[in-house]
Amino acid sequence: MRKVLKLILDILDLYIPTLTFIIMFVAFIIQVVFRYVPVLRPLPWAYDVTAFGFVWTTLLAACHMRRIDKHITFDMFYAARTEKSKTIMRIVANGIVAFTCAVSFLPTLSYLVFINGDKSPVLRIPMSLGYGPILVFIVLIGCYSLYDFLVDLYSILFKRKINTQSPPLV
Repeated sequence: MRKVLKLILDILDLYIPTLTFIIMFVAFIIQVVFRYVPVLRPLPWAYDVTAFGFVWTTLLAACHMRRIDKHITFDMFYAARTEKSKTIMRIVANGIVAFTCAVSFLPTLSYLVFINGDKSPVLRIPMSLGYGPILVFIVLIGCYSLYDFLVDLYSILFKRKINTQSPPLV
């Protein structure tokens, strides 16, 4: 079960962003070549591909960075604290993020359903497909934050540290 969940998460937040980045990058290079070579005309479809590729790449790759805890942080204030105050700060921060994700899930889903009929200007791709990773982002970031929230809460309440050197699904 763990391996299946890890595979699903790897596909969602590692392999898909890699693929979308490659597609976006190739479309971008083609777009630049076709725009600045005097004999060629700009390609209208390249903009749709790069715009949706950017959304898919950034949101899903951010989920992977959150999963492996490798986001860039500015933690001078945090690093100077005791272990207990660091844990409390993590509880508050992860609680806020998990709560925000939970509260924003239904409005985001509602909006994606609302824009489902709209199509991208050139490729005619449904906008809900182009911006669908926002919902995946909200769910994954919310789950990762909730997990970290519960681990830290457990360590404060029961005065036991859970080994979190590597998250359970990495």
